[in-house]
Amino acid sequence: MSFRAELTINTGWSWDDGAKDASKLTYQETMADTDTTNTAEAVWHDEARVLADGASDLFDLSALTRTVLGATLTTAMTLIKAIHIVNTSTSGGALIVGNADYDCWWEPFGAADHTLEVPLDSSAAIIHRTEGWPVTSLGAGSSSSSGDGVCNRMLKVAASGGAVTYSIAIIGETVAGDSSSSSSSSSSSSGA
Repeated sequence: MSFRAELTINTGWSWDDGAKDASKLTYQETMADTDTTNTAEAVWHDEARVLADGASDLFDLSALTRTVLGATLTTAMTLIKAIHIVNTSTSGGALIVGNADYDCWWEPFGAADHTLEVPLDSSAAIIHRTEGWPVTSLGAGSSSSSGDGVCNRMLKVAASGGAVTYSIAIIGETVAGDSSSSSSSSSSSSGA
């Protein structure tokens, strides 16, 4: 198995208000499972997810699932290197990312109760390709969190102000490159 991810953000402009200003700002980097300093081993993604107003998806970053050729595979992220989320709705609401009710994954937001808003027809990318942000899963034999802040694994994505359709990609490192078969769920939807 091999893995390689390319992260590209390109912002260009042309402005003429008497003085011409035409330039661009580009961020372009790669990460691979063979890179010793900017390692990434896996991606989890989903396109065209739909949330009703007030509903949310809750992603367990230590147990993300995807279906490949009819089999359900689970990816246990240990470090998140990048997340790209796109609100593809042109009417409806905004996406509110972060502030899960328990075991909140919060490092890129600054605190567990902080969030990132992705407005209509917009996207957001957070990238930490060198060290990444840690994901801490439940200990062996645990089935739920005590709520004491020890775990750091749940990413909440909620619709606010109307229904939302969105796509998301999460790139990171895994437990020794682990991607195993499972029948568990990667997310849940709720009305709050």
